[in-house]
Amino acid sequence: MENGPLYRLEHALHPFTSFLVVPLFALANAGISLDPDVIDDSISSSVTLGVAVGLVIGKPLGIVLFAWLGCRLGLSSLPIGTTWGQMLGLGMLAEWDSR
Repeated sequence: MENGPLYRLEHALHPFTSFLVVPLFALANAGISLDPDVIDDSISSSVTLGVAVGLVIGKPLGIVLFAWLGCRLGLSSLPIGTTWGQMLGLGMLAEWDSR
């Protein structure tokens, strides 16, 4: 039943549990300190910056580059009506899907 109270409660709590409770539970069980000073240090770390740049720029670029290479080598082709700009958008969406 899609309109029942349990269904509505489950969908109302989903963002809270998925984006706050479960990640905090995972970090705490992994033994990661949640001290504000440690979090501040990790945010300003060059490793954090490298991971962020790799995910935001490197992953979409790699997807588009290897798709282009596959098309160039004759191993594949773009679907009819698909542009390389759309492929770049697809690469950016792939970054969000991997979380």
